[in-house]
Amino acid sequence: MRLVADIGGTNARFALDTSGTRLPSLSHIEKLKAKDYPRFDDALAHYLETTGNPSIGSVALAVAGPIADTQIRFTNSSWAIDANAIAAQLGLPHCFLINDFEALAYGIDLLEEDGSCSVRSGRGHAKMPEIILGPGTGLGVALRFGDGDGVEVIPTEGGHIAFAPHSSREIAALGVLHKWFGRVSVERIFSGLGIVNLYRAFCTLDDVPCTYERADEIAGAMHCGQDLRAKEAFALFFDGLGAFAGDCVLLSGARRGVWLGGGILPQLFNEFCASDFLTKFNAKGRVSGFLDDVPIRLITDGHVALKGAALALHRHFP
Repeated sequence: MRLVADIGGTNARFALDTSGTRLPSLSHIEKLKAKDYPRFDDALAHYLETTGNPSIGSVALAVAGPIADTQIRFTNSSWAIDANAIAAQLGLPHCFLINDFEALAYGIDLLEEDGSCSVRSGRGHAKMPEIILGPGTGLGVALRFGDGDGVEVIPTEGGHIAFAPHSSREIAALGVLHKWFGRVSVERIFSGLGIVNLYRAFCTLDDVPCTYERADEIAGAMHCGQDLRAKEAFALFFDGLGAFAGDCVLLSGARRGVWLGGGILPQLFNEFCASDFLTKFNAKGRVSGFLDDVPIRLITDGHVALKGAALALHRHFP
């Protein structure tokens, strides 16, 4: 039996894969809040206890952040993981670490028909790569080449490239964020934490109190139309994310297609579809035609990274 987990800055999802084959069969799926456990080891121990301490043959952990050999310290969480220590704890020869968006990219081949939806149709360019990106607590980016058993994935830290403003208002907001953070990455803006940063920046610019402190509160204010800064924060969030996604295609040549992941967009699907995401995605001046026919799909299956981690584990340790 394989243990797989998808661990972000906010949630840790665990599951057991009982298939023993390339195609995972997940059971005992459980989502835990990272803030409820001082360490990852505590969350892992809780999950194993609640599932009856099953006999585990191998482990794959999809983690949100750069992996240094067998260790990771999360960018948006106090957690850290030492794969060797986890393996020793479970009495296993190894514990497999994989970037969470790398796992997401592997899991695309395992999506059911209702596991994604079209944002923009297009024929794509079959010989080019695909790019997988999306906002959650942070902002993940990965490149994918090929299909099936021949698929290859390159994890990146594209969420930490510098933000490029496109209007005088965005430039002013960037000035505020620069005072707070110094260098301003795209993750500082296009993420759950970024929504809070944007809202606070617009409140600072307009010299009004920051009424809300969490992204879900700001989203609620946007829905009710009761806070102009909340509405403006989400407008920049969606539009800027479109511009960033288009820039990623320009840089990587990922004209086969764009896959949007992360936990935020499916929750705000109607607002996302009503935004200028597609207009900003394609607005590349003299080279706008480079993005013609690039399809865009939104991943709605919340367990695809778990499936991808299981698939990657089988590839590395069949």
